[in-house]
Amino acid sequence: MENPLLQYVKFYFTQEGNTDGTTGDIEELIVEVEGLDILKDGGYIVLRTSTGWSINELEDLNYIFEQVKKVAK
Repeated sequence: MENPLLQYVKFYFTQEGNTDGTTGDIEELIVEVEGLDILKDGGYIVLRTSTGWSINELEDLNYIFEQVKKVAK
């Protein structure tokens, strides 16, 4: 039997809604890493949100990607 392949990882982030009230009270961001063999090929990233996701600076989004990179290189 061949080794099993890691094909899907899901990260779930939350934060308070923005001060303009244009998103949910709690904003949710789902970051999915998908691919045929994530550990070998790295996969690709899918961003999903049904509430909106607000950032003040690009560094805020970079922080999320750094968290994902810690787990799924």
